[in-house]
Amino acid sequence: KHISIRKHPLNMNIRALSKLLPALLFPSHIAAQQPGTLETEQKPTITLKECTLAGGCTSRQAKLTLDANWRWIHETDGYQNCYTGNQWDMGKCSDPAQCAQNCALEGVTKQNYENTYGVKQVQDGVRLNFVTEHQYGTNVGSRLYVMEDDENYAMFHLKNRKFSFEVDVSELYCGMNGAMYFTEMQANGGKGIGSNDAGAKYGTGYCDAQCPHDIKFIDGEANTIDWKPNPKDQSNNMGARKYGACCAEMDIWEANSMASAFTPHTCSTEKLFRCSDPVECGDNDSGNRYDGVCDKDGYDI
Repeated sequence: KHISIRKHPLNMNIRALSKLLPALLFPSHIAAQQPGTLETEQKPTITLKECTLAGGCTSRQAKLTLDANWRWIHETDGYQNCYTGNQWDMGKCSDPAQCAQNCALEGVTKQNYENTYGVKQVQDGVRLNFVTEHQYGTNVGSRLYVMEDDENYAMFHLKNRKFSFEVDVSELYCGMNGAMYFTEMQANGGKGIGSNDAGAKYGTGYCDAQCPHDIKFIDGEANTIDWKPNPKDQSNNMGARKYGACCAEMDIWEANSMASAFTPHTCSTEKLFRCSDPVECGDNDSGNRYDGVCDKDGYDI
């Protein structure tokens, strides 16, 4: 499985369960499928330790990558945006497959990880800001994944093993949500599916048990059909589309300084499943929350 940091493959998210991967997520939102060439990707790192009775403990530095939904999406042969604010450029993205071919998912420099997305390198890990003001607007939250190498998420096999982590919650106030969890993402981020040539290096392939509709690219296609901006998003960055990205989720830690929860979410499907109607997606607005392929409530402790 694998890890991610978010509030979100089982890769580890820092948010990530088929192969467990963990993740930490702090309060969040903004995707594309071709790899960009305008910015050099300079990932932050986290220290991982693995211990056995026979060999003791060993440490290694693992890279973290930012989820694709937060990254700059622009035309492959220039600087023009494919997605601006909470709207797609329908001239480039009138067709989901065409959009994935026409648009690039850009790398993030060390400076932009911190100054744009609020991800600051600290000793043995990262500090994640909730809100970061930058020259182009406001970034809210982030979602990071732990990497095995430059092209694949780390997969965590946790059966009959112990897993621990450290988080400073002193500035996670009541009403905020930080998270470290596993979801059933593919190790390569779905690279090679459809027009996804970016893969895990650029944070593609996210899914969870809420079957989120705000994932910009799913299975190598842009999620542009029936696109509607989210009227509740005051930053004007988010929206919802026809398709949702469903998969099993193991929430190891969703918490702030006052409360925490541990919640397994199962699904009747395996790996990432692209749901396409309100029933299988379990949409709340249509009254189908308990009819979908995933257990959205989960069994929380």
